[in-house]
Amino acid sequence: MYFNKDNFIENYEKVAGQLDQVAEIAKQLQQKAYKKIFLLGSGGAYTKYVDLRPLLFKKLNVPFLITSPEELVSQYLGELNEDTLIIAGTKTGTTKELLSALTAVRKNCEKVTVLGFVGDDDTEIDHLNLLDYRISSVDTDVHLILFGWFILNYAGISTAKMKAELLGLGTKIGQTLTDLQEQAKAVVYAMELERLQMWVASGHAWGEVCCYCNYILEEIQWIQAQGIHASEFFHGPFELVADDFQVNVVLNTDSNRQQDLRVAEFVKNHTSAYTIVDMQDFALEDLSSEVKEFVEPYVLNHYFDLLLRIYVERTGKSAQTRRYYRKMEY
Repeated sequence: MYFNKDNFIENYEKVAGQLDQVAEIAKQLQQKAYKKIFLLGSGGAYTKYVDLRPLLFKKLNVPFLITSPEELVSQYLGELNEDTLIIAGTKTGTTKELLSALTAVRKNCEKVTVLGFVGDDDTEIDHLNLLDYRISSVDTDVHLILFGWFILNYAGISTAKMKAELLGLGTKIGQTLTDLQEQAKAVVYAMELERLQMWVASGHAWGEVCCYCNYILEEIQWIQAQGIHASEFFHGPFELVADDFQVNVVLNTDSNRQQDLRVAEFVKNHTSAYTIVDMQDFALEDLSSEVKEFVEPYVLNHYFDLLLRIYVERTGKSAQTRRYYRKMEY
């Protein structure tokens, strides 16, 4: 078994147990009437923000910017003041770039508010007293369920129905991912490891596809991978497609679906080495549209983690076999 359903459900329950706390934090921050929000992180944290860019744009009435720690300091440090909210994400709480950036923020303007999503407990970021508010991400850097719930509450549109939907999801998602294990194994073992993989997506699936290509395939598995937005596929990348070119398309269930289907139709007609990951197969159709916007990328994230576990079996490469990342100074 590649997926531990019991462990997944246990972690999800830890997340669900924080919904009221997150709602209270959002309510407190909402009352401060911030004039700008910076979403701060690198790697997986950065792409979690990209996942929810459509939701952020539609629900927030405050200007926001997704930025890396280095960019925040070099470009925007002088723009920070008491009307600024920084939402920072980190799994380990030890990312040097993030700690350095937040230390610079504190020195430049003590009145900036910093909310942290932190995956591990009792970390360096906690000991440095860089956070005004803290949410436990349990098993990741920025937990999409809690981040999405925070946004809905900060925007003042959360409902008891939405909360009930989230409370009941752990077992359902766990079973769905369990049922997809054989399909996921077929996806991994169909790939030729020495050749480029192209992954195409859009909407709230786009951030997860970027994360999968950059950090799972390239960083951990050393497999060349290219993430392409569906709206850009016909502006260059589709010319690479030949009979055995490896193309994988993720189909949204939202308004971007027709765009994704157009890509999938082309791919089916021009290569035999394709995979279609349809978010309709994850059985999330009964969710409110706002909740689905962050639950779908959350589920896709765990599906890609499932693919990674199968790759580890096939290649022997894991997060512990990286050549450079946290192995040397760079």
